[in-house]
Amino acid sequence: MGLRRAGHDPRPLGGRLRQGDLVLHPPRAWPPPDLRARHGPRRDRADRRGPAMIARGLLLAIAIALGAGGAAEAFERGINVNPWFTKPRAQKPGSKPVVFADPAYPAYTAESYRADLEKIAAAGFDFIRVPISPGPFLPMDPDKRRAAFANIRTVLETARAQGLDIMLNIHAGSTVSYAAIAADEGLREQYIASLLDLIAVMGDLGFEHVLFETINEPSSVCDDPVWPIFQRQILEAVAAASDEARMVVTGSCWSAIDGFVLLDPAELPLDPERLYYTFHYYSPYVFTHQGNSWSGDPGNRVVTGLAWPAARGDLESARARILEVAPKTEGYARFGEAATRQALDLADRYYASNAGPDFIATDFDRVADWARAHDIPADRIILSEFGVLKRERKWQGADIDSAARWVGAVRQAAEARGMPWAMWSYDEGMALTVADRDIRWHGELVEALGLKSPEAEPIP
Repeated sequence: MGLRRAGHDPRPLGGRLRQGDLVLHPPRAWPPPDLRARHGPRRDRADRRGPAMIARGLLLAIAIALGAGGAAEAFERGINVNPWFTKPRAQKPGSKPVVFADPAYPAYTAESYRADLEKIAAAGFDFIRVPISPGPFLPMDPDKRRAAFANIRTVLETARAQGLDIMLNIHAGSTVSYAAIAADEGLREQYIASLLDLIAVMGDLGFEHVLFETINEPSSVCDDPVWPIFQRQILEAVAAASDEARMVVTGSCWSAIDGFVLLDPAELPLDPERLYYTFHYYSPYVFTHQGNSWSGDPGNRVVTGLAWPAARGDLESARARILEVAPKTEGYARFGEAATRQALDLADRYYASNAGPDFIATDFDRVADWARAHDIPADRIILSEFGVLKRERKWQGADIDSAARWVGAVRQAAEARGMPWAMWSYDEGMALTVADRDIRWHGELVEALGLKSPEAEPIP
């Protein structure tokens, strides 16, 4: 299916990871000196746009003008099917470093997730974004790794049978971080080998129906000098191995807009007609992530009661809720009153900002301006994550009506600019479902996404 293995040694490289011995410590040095030294300084923009790149850009523009898209499907409305493949089984849950079970995932069949996929398709979604944890796969030998990917492909074949296209994402961060991979030459080589194996296995689904992302949310540093180099290495390897695989590239800064607009398409060593672009959107963060349990900022863990738009809420009500909920928050004893004070300050500043739809429109205009500056069609820029932590399950997030208003505003901002989107996520935090492992959906979110499902149910 268009995959060339010549010039690529699929064996595990670098000897850094072994099955059952995955270390997840952050890098000691950043950026890794070996990566910067080999590639040297960035060239000036005038030096980067050679005749070949200009010619490829003209061919792409002509193809678009003539409506020539081959058999490739349009990706328009998607959902992230998290956590289907982001929580591999560990031999000893909670242990660090993680030692994965063998196999790390159960044996899937054509019936696995069938009911979910049927409902996803019936609601009007046309693609799923599929996050896959890299942790268990990096240390595997190629044959075993491809067999593990083929196991996941069984579920995706069911998705294709429902008419759903697929955006595959190696979800660094869930079991092994981007920073750990980028800082270690052996891990980088293992990562690229894993991605090429994923392309080889998933190409059987039809390359016209599948997109492959380079990685998930690289680097917290928006102008990280390492990620552009690493991303080029990934694309060079893909170009050498496959004639057909279409790749999705992203910027640093957790794939946020600030990192995305620093992308230079002229630096990407893959034919433009095989390139898509992606960014994530969770702004204002204090609203979308209120009451989260993982933030390093204790104030973000206990802030709650924030409405969207800010004009629909009330500061005093939010402050009262924070004072009520904060002492009951998991881990509060570690932070104490300092967390409460920070949360109250966050609420004060949020309501003073009067954040609303104009806030979102301004952000999305930055992406649209970038697209025009680089002659990138809007339908090749995919908003592949956006969502809100809600007040349900173990979370103290936003009320469902505020969450739905924000989701609707973001969806409309993307569509107004011709950009496809995929909501985060199907299950767990920020979920479309009303409870973990539940097939019932939040009717408010279905409506906010502009979709219809006769089985959608409001939150109990």
